[in-house]
Amino acid sequence: MEPLRLLTVSLHEKWQRTVEQSLGAAGYPYHFVHVASKQQALLACYQSRFDVLIANSTLPDGPVTDLVGVLGHSLPCVIMNDYKQGTFPLSGTAKYHVVDPQQVQWAVALQEAVRKWDTQAQVSINQHYQSDRTLYEKVLERCTDELTTRSGQAIKNVLGVLVEVLGVSRAYLCRKHTLLQDSDGGVLQTHEVYAPGVSSTNQQKMLKKTLVPVFPRWHKAFGQGKSILGLTSTMPQHEQRWLLGRDTQSMVAVPIYSKGSWDGFLALEDTMDTRTWTLPELRLLEAITELLAFHYEHKRLHLPVKPSINLLPYIKPGLGVA
Repeated sequence: MEPLRLLTVSLHEKWQRTVEQSLGAAGYPYHFVHVASKQQALLACYQSRFDVLIANSTLPDGPVTDLVGVLGHSLPCVIMNDYKQGTFPLSGTAKYHVVDPQQVQWAVALQEAVRKWDTQAQVSINQHYQSDRTLYEKVLERCTDELTTRSGQAIKNVLGVLVEVLGVSRAYLCRKHTLLQDSDGGVLQTHEVYAPGVSSTNQQKMLKKTLVPVFPRWHKAFGQGKSILGLTSTMPQHEQRWLLGRDTQSMVAVPIYSKGSWDGFLALEDTMDTRTWTLPELRLLEAITELLAFHYEHKRLHLPVKPSINLLPYIKPGLGVA
């Protein structure tokens, strides 16, 4: 069992000893870091990771509620009720657990604090995912509307929606070309939208299309129906050189399928942050590539453009990532 990493803030020495004795008697290994103020606690949490925060209800530099209001989202917080001061009620919220130092059993108190924090964290995660789900369903409906019209700007509008909603720097679409099918030269970038302040990747602005390399790893992944995603710093060196030439810090590319094989890909890039792509984002992009494949096929066959497939809900088992 790894030691519990505990951060104590302005704790009385006798209470500190009580905590140590209680945890030792219960068989819990532990490691304490002691600080005297809110500012020191914030600095300590910036520098290290802790499992639980234990703070006195009265701190020398302000209310303890300010401290747990900031840190309560990141770790369980236990507040020692300084009953002599009569300034802090023996109650709490989901962000912290209040104890009476004269009566507390510390092993039980820490377990309860962690349980309460875990419960609230799961509620927050569920709310966050539900909010994302609602937003992304609206995005998918908007993209469906765009791609089921005859507008020549439909694909560019879809990329613009992704740039705006997902807050990325650049979104672009690449497709195979008959002249490139049997070569390793790459694919043609047919559409691109970029955020304000971000430069275009098309160096020859008069050209509507530009050549984009398809690296062997990408080709293999796309052939297996897998996406490419991650930080530029974690990519193979030859991929890094190309991505860094575009100022890309993080990227995701999702294949588009036609007649059982990949025919192109939809890619997003972030040039500002080392972004981690979430599962809902990936599922949204997968659903949009299905819409794009449907759009291209119906355009090729001159069929009615109203889709007969239902891509909602979009969160479904994906094909995976490389």
